Amino acid sequence: MSQTTQLARYTRMIKDFLDGRVAAGAFADAFFHAFQGDPGGWMGQGVYEALNSIATACECYSPDVPDSEFDMTEEQLRQECDQRLGQLRRLARDF
Repeated sequence: MSQTTQLARYTRMIKDFLDGRVAAGAFADAFFHAFQGDPGGWMGQGVYEALNSIATACECYSPDVPDSEFDMTEEQLRQECDQRLGQLRRLARDF
């Protein structure tokens, strides 16, 4: 698969979550597992950093009241995804 196709898969997942088509828990699980299973050879450093940041946020997402400073609420997860989606779109123009 090309870089554009690979990146589109992730951006579609993020957009579906941000648009409310996918629940936070389902998104967090799916995105984290997709990223962990991706060999990543197609990613440049900027793309890796953005996707890794979202995967880390997904791993920290908690549907309950945060128990520690590392837990993220749905709103925090949405903010991270929104910020990184913009970054990914800018990086995609360089492909």
